[in-house]
Amino acid sequence: MFLPLSTVNSDQDSEELKQWRTKTEAVVIRVAGGRITPALPGIIGIDTLLNFRETMIIHHTDCGCSYMKDPNVREVLKERAPAEASKIDGMVFGAFDDIEQSVRDDLEIFKGSQFVREEMKKSVYGFVYDIQTGMLTSVA
Repeated sequence: MFLPLSTVNSDQDSEELKQWRTKTEAVVIRVAGGRITPALPGIIGIDTLLNFRETMIIHHTDCGCSYMKDPNVREVLKERAPAEASKIDGMVFGAFDDIEQSVRDDLEIFKGSQFVREEMKKSVYGFVYDIQTGMLTSVA
């Protein structure tokens, strides 16, 4: 059983991911930007049942999260819900400027979690999916 973590846009699936999903047992988890932080509690919970062998963190080029900035999102939310300003200040929305660095950051968060099994930490891989070419590039 393996676990690809990817963007919410299912049209961005690489051919490799489509093939893996049909040939093997895979649980695909999708979150904005393919970011690990909002997905981690679910991954940890599901792993207690399925014992994932491998985890893939996949971010894609031209991702919407690369066009937004967390401070700007917080500003909009504070206009919508001014009474919740203190909660909003602590929110992280997954914005990034450098796609490869965002993958590295997520790998570090995953490997640094005390709740992730050691076996999973040894078998997590990061990738960037190029939406123009359909290719996955490994990020170390």
